Amino acid sequence: MSVSKPRRRFDVHMPPNIAQDMQDLEYETGLSRGEIFRRAMALYKNAKQTQLARGNVIFRYLDGEIREVIGI
Repeated sequence: MSVSKPRRRFDVHMPPNIAQDMQDLEYETGLSRGEIFRRAMALYKNAKQTQLARGNVIFRYLDGEIREVIGI
């Protein structure tokens, strides 16, 4: 029998363009706002930890283009 972790509720106020991005992601992925937010937080945390450890955060596109993320 698994024990569920307590959850906390957060109210997030977003500018209209970011709120639209969230709505678009919900539609495109079929995920809930909460799940999109959790995944975004996990990605941000990992990227920040990588940069603090003097690593690079890089996006590599299918066409071979590479972009480094800076200023996280």
